[in-house]
Amino acid sequence: LPVAHADIDDYTPGATLTDGYTAQTKKVYINFLIEVVAETFTSGDCFFVTEKTVRPMLMKKPFIVFGSKNYLEYLRQMGFRTFGDFWDETYDGYYVADRYVKILKLIDQLASKSVDELESMYWDMQYTLDHNYDLLMSGKFKRKIVSL
Repeated sequence: LPVAHADIDDYTPGATLTDGYTAQTKKVYINFLIEVVAETFTSGDCFFVTEKTVRPMLMKKPFIVFGSKNYLEYLRQMGFRTFGDFWDETYDGYYVADRYVKILKLIDQLASKSVDELESMYWDMQYTLDHNYDLLMSGKFKRKIVSL
């Protein structure tokens, strides 16, 4: 083990046999605007990207990440764009408990916006969403980051 039953699986984006994971995910993703990502590692000096962060990029949705300190900065070093033009991302520079409180306040701020404001914001961020999707799918993101 492990045993590969096929060259292409249901979870590989763009698979020609089936696009099972992506198709299933798209069904629920149309029902919300922003994904709050709870990454695996939230403390210590680490940066480990998982499917939890990749998923909103693949689905072209904006995200707020509860990850380790400076997680968003490291994503930007890789070439990805985050959403500092649309909301306050200073939560990224705080340690665990303070980061959590800052994220809760950010969620409250976003929740207080009208549907029209949120829809306008979403259309304004299409360039960022497309950039992240294209970079992810091309695999041409930087793989070396500088620790802060």
